[in-house]
Amino acid sequence: MPATLLALYRNPEGGDEVLQTFRRRYHEEHLPLIAKVPGLRSTKVQRIAHAYYNEADLVMVTEMTFDDRASLDAAMASTRCAPLDGTCGRS
Repeated sequence: MPATLLALYRNPEGGDEVLQTFRRRYHEEHLPLIAKVPGLRSTKVQRIAHAYYNEADLVMVTEMTFDDRASLDAAMASTRCAPLDGTCGRS
């Protein structure tokens, strides 16, 4: 059964210019690192324009799919995952 990892991103402080810079850097710098994570089958990035009850002020969600939970766990423990801002390996 496939396993999915979701990364949720809040609106950065600083207004529209900061948000645009965040999105650009995410696509140009972070996504290429994600693509190198072993066992990753697909990545889907979604911008959130509006959400009901969006108290968390989310602006983006990245969905990463692996073959199964064992593949996801192995990916999170891999050295390829280490550059991804220290988020790998967290439960």
